[in-house]
Amino acid sequence: MQTVVLENIALTAVDDAHALATGVGRIAVKLVMKLLLSPIDRMAQASDVAGVLVHRRKRQQTGKRRCPFSFGHLKHLT
Repeated sequence: MQTVVLENIALTAVDDAHALATGVGRIAVKLVMKLLLSPIDRMAQASDVAGVLVHRRKRQQTGKRRCPFSFGHLKHLT
């Protein structure tokens, strides 16, 4: 009976350690990617004359997805 309890505690500790390592790894990858891509992002913002990046970010923040086969995203060209 005691071995079952100890086994459950050990498995829980291992699962928690795995979840912690996964979370820390994801945060580290996001931080490194942000540091590496920040100069590229600054150049893209500086060269965005028509404001395309701002509209794209607004659309991504609202969670609005468009159909890949529609031409509605080209309406600003007419």
